Amino acid sequence: MIEIRYTSPYDLDISGSPDELQLVRQRILDLRKSGALQVIVKADGAIDPSPYDLAIPRLVLLKGRGPTRISNKDAEEIQIEGSPENLEKLASYFDFEVGASKGDHLHYEYFEGIDSIAEDSIPLVVSVR
Repeated sequence: MIEIRYTSPYDLDISGSPDELQLVRQRILDLRKSGALQVIVKADGAIDPSPYDLAIPRLVLLKGRGPTRISNKDAEEIQIEGSPENLEKLASYFDFEVGASKGDHLHYEYFEGIDSIAEDSIPLVVSVR
């Protein structure tokens, strides 16, 4: 099961084994192609979140419009919403090889000139544990 750690307002980490991260990737891609508007991915909320403040038990993926926006609804949920095309770009950040090493990670965050991620999106680190 993936783990989501968060410290408001800008520190978010989603971690898992390469297989677990591939499952999240597939859920994002399936949402992109389906008629559904949202998918919920459960995470292990009972973990020690250190060095972060919170362990978040739920990731909600929402198909919408425009750039991808990552937000924190409350202590129970991280939401990621974006157009199907931008969700597909996000999915690539969960694409780790089976042999990926613990600590391998990717940063998904807004920077000037990028139009697929909202400027007010929480920066995300996707990491192998």
